[in-house]
Amino acid sequence: MSENTIKIGFLTISDRASRGVYEDISGPAMQEWISKAVTNPYETVSRIIEDEQPVIEKTLIKMSDTLSFTDHIEIACTKVQQKCRWIIRTFRAREMHTMKTLWCSIVQPHIDYCSQLWTPHRVGDIQKIESLFRSFSSKIYPISELNYWDQLLALKIYSQERRMKRYRIIYTWKILEGIAPNVGIKSYTSTRQGCLCQVPQIKQCTSGKIRAIREGSLQIRGPQLFNSLPVNIRGQTGCSVTSFKHKLDKYLQNIPDKQKIPGYTIKMDTNSITSMRSS
Repeated sequence: MSENTIKIGFLTISDRASRGVYEDISGPAMQEWISKAVTNPYETVSRIIEDEQPVIEKTLIKMSDTLSFTDHIEIACTKVQQKCRWIIRTFRAREMHTMKTLWCSIVQPHIDYCSQLWTPHRVGDIQKIESLFRSFSSKIYPISELNYWDQLLALKIYSQERRMKRYRIIYTWKILEGIAPNVGIKSYTSTRQGCLCQVPQIKQCTSGKIRAIREGSLQIRGPQLFNSLPVNIRGQTGCSVTSFKHKLDKYLQNIPDKQKIPGYTIKMDTNSITSMRSS
């Protein structure tokens, strides 16, 4: 495998699928999505195993040391830092419109690329990604003296963490609409709450490390984020992606986007999307 080739692992955890009772659908669906989303050379490793902690741990060790996408995050951060340095060297302008345009068109795509899949669950990784734009925004006139949260408001831009959660919501909706490959997400309709996604249950005996990995996956985190939306947004069907994004963004504007970053104190218990669950 060349240094430009990435390795992607697909792990399906199912007692019945591992015994051949029924065919695994989520694994092939995820591979289909990856084949369309990833343009770099890549190799795949696929496993279907039973839902038993020792088997899961042994398989994860074989597939990856941490299954945390740490290597990918490091590569993405390096690319972003290189692009930011190039922008600062090349352009004299530091006005808000110019700097925002440069960031969104040249830098942000390196973070957005396949983020539905690799969105980190570890606080350290999240803060590392957030610090990229925090460093860039500190050079934008005339908001360089504002704190990071106020800079985001002034630029009318989401934090990196909020942006990645938004992408997961949109992709989950696209799965339910049948316009994106399904990776194992199922939905049902509640008389009172409307359209909801099934959130896979994790066994109580599962170790903390594996629980954190599974809770951070698209198959679990996507449905949790989608279910936290108001029923009128979850019920959007048959409309365009642009229309759904517009309604989602209008809702997200009412939720404080003050992510936890070093040196900043949040005066509220939480400001996450899921804490705003609508009944």
